[in-house]
Amino acid sequence: MIPQELKRLSECLLNIFQVSGQASEWIMALVEEEIDGTLKETSVSRLRFSRRLGSSDAGEVTYTNAGDRELVVRDLGNNAKLEANLLFRGNTLLTKALDFHMKRLGKEYLEETLGEKLQEIADRDPDCEVDPNRIGSSHEVDRNWKRLISLTEEMWEAIASSVHRCPAELRLIFRHIRACAEDRYGDFLRTVTYSSVSGFLFLRFFCPAVLNPKLFGLLKDHPKMRARRTLTLIAKSLQGLANMSTFGAKEHWMEPMNSFLNGHRQEFKNFIDNICSISPTASTVSPIPPSYSTPLAILQRLPPTSREGFPSLPYLIDHARNFAELVQLWLDNTGELAENLAQEDGDLAKFHNICVALNARTRDSRLRYTNYVNDRGDARQ
Repeated sequence: MIPQELKRLSECLLNIFQVSGQASEWIMALVEEEIDGTLKETSVSRLRFSRRLGSSDAGEVTYTNAGDRELVVRDLGNNAKLEANLLFRGNTLLTKALDFHMKRLGKEYLEETLGEKLQEIADRDPDCEVDPNRIGSSHEVDRNWKRLISLTEEMWEAIASSVHRCPAELRLIFRHIRACAEDRYGDFLRTVTYSSVSGFLFLRFFCPAVLNPKLFGLLKDHPKMRARRTLTLIAKSLQGLANMSTFGAKEHWMEPMNSFLNGHRQEFKNFIDNICSISPTASTVSPIPPSYSTPLAILQRLPPTSREGFPSLPYLIDHARNFAELVQLWLDNTGELAENLAQEDGDLAKFHNICVALNARTRDSRLRYTNYVNDRGDARQ
């Protein structure tokens, strides 16, 4: 499926599960499939790493020779580290869906956490350029470094103190991501405890919002050039903090930021720990705003068929339209597989047959409506 279609599919499915109150459960199932799915397993990873070596669960072959066993464990470790470092880096149904879910659920969270700081930087339009190739004197570089580190500190402090504002539904998802990642990769890469969560919370949420605040609805207009550059450098620094890395040979001019990165690494870990420290039974139901009481009361009085045309609150999702789009997306992308799917058994074949039947009914309804309109037009003439 091409990326544009993947984005449409992820948003369509998320909308459907959102209305039915199962968005988190669906995303958590995607997390499990992406981290531990059978579709991505190789013959080596299928051994389930060192815990099952030599057991009946390890596969058809068991390793009794110590040398062979050591080689396999080493291969497993290398394979696990590679997988863990690439975790959630690509565009998949999970990453697209969770990106959209974080923007939707975390809109107010972002505004309350970063909105004021971003507006302040946009208004001040500070000069924080620290690349010697872009400015002349070393005096300017030193002055700008102090300003940049100070602003980065302020942005980080706003994030670090925001745990209690993060929506419970997102925290439960992050908790699940962490648990699944630790189960699969924890024995081979300790940092996965933090990188699995920061890969979403920072690299796909906080950092992009700092980098492009207008896109996230945090500013009305794009910042001026100097402010935009400042936000780029702050986002780059926060990304380094999230990766628990430091600047080196590739960007040696950013090395003065390493004092910030090293000095706040434990604070970053504490933040991720606190985000994930939520009971799995915590309530994710938000109180209904008073402004919704009247439309909800009216909606409840309508018969079920009349309710279908009303978008669901609070995100104004048209449930029926999303189902229709899902059917169309499926039929548009099955193509040559359609004939084989029709002859298969199982859930996928059932879903395909339902889509075909719904599409036929839709065409029939449109045809009957067109004929009805034409007949009325002829009668008036």
